[in-house]
Amino acid sequence: MFFDNQNDLNIIINNISNDNNTLANLKEGLIKGNMFNKEYKSYKNINPKFIESLNEETKLLLNIYELNFALIDLGLYLDLHKDDEDIYNIFKMYSNKYNDYKKLYEDKYYILCQDNTLKDTYTWVDNSINTGGIKYV
Repeated sequence: MFFDNQNDLNIIINNISNDNNTLANLKEGLIKGNMFNKEYKSYKNINPKFIESLNEETKLLLNIYELNFALIDLGLYLDLHKDDEDIYNIFKMYSNKYNDYKKLYEDKYYILCQDNTLKDTYTWVDNSINTGGIKYV
């Protein structure tokens, strides 16, 4: 399932609760480091800053990072709560969306991981100018 509108997915997610512990949306989950709103504890009342993307490529990459974090955090939760069907269904939606965004990014820009075998040929990215980040693995 592919959601063009981030708000559509956030509405679905925020309407599902587990033990009175609603999930954060993807952006909040990433910046706070926790997908569960009631589990987040701020440090010295510091409010985390939202990450802004500069262009279409970085916006897509940021969506991938947000989904990747959510999959890891919800996966850890599901390790301890294997019978939670609501969270598992969200996990599946995030997983599908992650794969869609990743494929879209790799088709439009370049591969994200060395082990990606979607293409018959490859072009090694010249990173002689160190711009940082994991996209040049």
